Amino acid sequence: CALPISSMVSENKIYAHPASVDSIPSSANQEDIVSMGTTAGRKAGMIVKNTLDCLALELMTSCQAIDIRRR
Repeated sequence: CALPISSMVSENKIYAHPASVDSIPSSANQEDIVSMGTTAGRKAGMIVKNTLDCLALELMTSCQAIDIRRR
């Protein structure tokens, strides 16, 4: 069960890359940083989703371990 968790954590590191770094010059070679807000918001949402999934997997694994130990 550690493999999916580690891959989601690794994916979060990719999503943590600042959106403003990927800004493309536009409007007479001026950077439009505001347009990166949507991308940054989507990436933050994916980080939250992956984190919640990781926590759910950890909780499920912990509950299984408690159940096995009680037997």
